[in-house]
Amino acid sequence: METIQLGASALILRVTKSATALETILSWQEHLHNSDINGLQELLPCYHSLTVFFDSENRSYHDFAQEITSLLASGPRAKVNHSGHLHEIPVCYEGHYALDLGEVASHTGLTPEEVITLHSSGEYVVAGLGFSPGFGFLKGLPPKLKCPRLTTPRTTVPSGSVGIANDQTGIYPSETAGGWNLIGRTPTKLIDYSAAQPSRFKVGDRIKFIPITEQEFLTYPEPRTAPKNQQNNSPNNLHVLSAGPMTTIQDLGRTKYRNQGLPKGGAMDRKTVTLLNSWLGNDKFGSVIEFCQIGVNVQFSSDTFVMIGGSCLPKINGIVRSPWSVIAISAGDILDCGVLHSGLWGYLAIQGGFQVPALFGSTSTHPHLKVGGLNGRCLEAGNQVPYAPPSITLEDGLGITQEDRVNNTYAPIRCERGAQWEMFSEQELTRFLNTTYAVSQKSNRVGYRLEGALITKKDPNYELTSEGACPGTIQITNSGQPIVLMADAQSIGGYPKIAHIIKEDQSRFAQLRPGMKLRFELTDHSRSA
Repeated sequence: METIQLGASALILRVTKSATALETILSWQEHLHNSDINGLQELLPCYHSLTVFFDSENRSYHDFAQEITSLLASGPRAKVNHSGHLHEIPVCYEGHYALDLGEVASHTGLTPEEVITLHSSGEYVVAGLGFSPGFGFLKGLPPKLKCPRLTTPRTTVPSGSVGIANDQTGIYPSETAGGWNLIGRTPTKLIDYSAAQPSRFKVGDRIKFIPITEQEFLTYPEPRTAPKNQQNNSPNNLHVLSAGPMTTIQDLGRTKYRNQGLPKGGAMDRKTVTLLNSWLGNDKFGSVIEFCQIGVNVQFSSDTFVMIGGSCLPKINGIVRSPWSVIAISAGDILDCGVLHSGLWGYLAIQGGFQVPALFGSTSTHPHLKVGGLNGRCLEAGNQVPYAPPSITLEDGLGITQEDRVNNTYAPIRCERGAQWEMFSEQELTRFLNTTYAVSQKSNRVGYRLEGALITKKDPNYELTSEGACPGTIQITNSGQPIVLMADAQSIGGYPKIAHIIKEDQSRFAQLRPGMKLRFELTDHSRSA
């Protein structure tokens, strides 16, 4: 067993690749799940690795890792039914549902009919859930069907698309970008956000593809769940007059659902959200409004207290107030948060928090998935956001000191060695640490792309098996470009992790605007914590 640290709050347990590796991982998962381990939060199995997430505020990495490894080494392994549930998935391999069937046939030297017969002839096993919610990485693809990813990924892949990439096959549960070869499509719904367990599959389940015709596809009796708009009967409402792009409801994100492929999500600048909630007397997981550069303009229906986190000049009824300070609100007041003069993300917090329904334990909005927050959408003019009535009286003007806020000044971003640090030569590691990078315009809540020196693996042809990843992870893509995973990043990834930004610097990094420069500085800070 190999143990690798993944940031301050997770570790990866690996076994040697073999035909029984996934069985071992599932046995570990069951054993740890049934054990009373203080601080254990989530278990994420994938191929021959198990990523273990824990509460790093109350457990040190070294103590937690020692307890986990000792438990697995000495304790009895739980018996697991390795023959998971069998799902028969209808697939139409015809016409525009199979955009790359011809290319796959050409690459493999088979006819399209032979590709279909071979692909649907056996059973597959779900080896991991990630990339997007409910996306199952399926092992068991016949070797003759092995086919490389597309050179240029598609910007849009329809939901239900069945694809092949290298020695894997899988199904896209929802519309997304993707670079797999599309050979068919299923009408079966694979993700249901109204269910307690949103993914149809779980790791260890078996999949059997059943060919169907286009007519059968179009008439397939798959139930569709209509989206439900949230009902708001609260007497305390924030009325949105205007909102900039990417204005959403956020909290500190969700736990326990990464094994369903759901991202952690939550605020980009967790430190600021925690500070604001603390000053207002809220639970640290209280819901706030997050905005990107352009603040919200809102009106309140009742008395309350608010705070704005960010370098802006908020106005109450046209009168300038200080950010980072308690502002007493009267019914009918209009708040204009203004524009951020530095930093990328600003926050509006309210005493008691915004009262939108939690989804999977969190109110955080994932706009691309259309889940969480206010009906899964960004806020816009006309929205009504309910909030709790004030519970205590706060002193107007009381504020957070400069020293306690997120420091947006230029300084190296501290990082620690990543899970695949040793996949890079000393020369490439030195290049990575000595390069001044710029945040790309092609950055978002999923990941910040960095422009600068490209980093090459020791073996450029080596393909890493997908395993757990988390916000703060710095991955190196096949092109050599670094990408830093952010709040809405996928739960597993297949790019090598060269480094991980330490927890204390993640909020400062998140506040870097596109075009801003940065350098990384190696530290063992979180490893010694």
